[in-house]
Amino acid sequence: MSTLHQRHLPVVTDTITYLNAQIRELNRLRGQVRKAELSARRARKPGRKRAKTPIEPGRPQDILGRPETAANDNQLAWPFIPFPEGWNGS
Repeated sequence: MSTLHQRHLPVVTDTITYLNAQIRELNRLRGQVRKAELSARRARKPGRKRAKTPIEPGRPQDILGRPETAANDNQLAWPFIPFPEGWNGS
């Protein structure tokens, strides 16, 4: 083997090793893409739609569809307490 071939052999070997690693990474990513596409296809199937809960307009609801209430809601009407004369609420 000539000296020129001996000098280029490590470069060629390193290049082949690098390209093999890149091919393995691409194959791994293709597998992930296939899984994601399959999952998306399953989600779009006609028989697998989630049931929509009707939402009352203007009233926020919790996860279970119940109207949200304040944490301190004792369901009593709060009395109107006016500011003393000369006071303001700013």
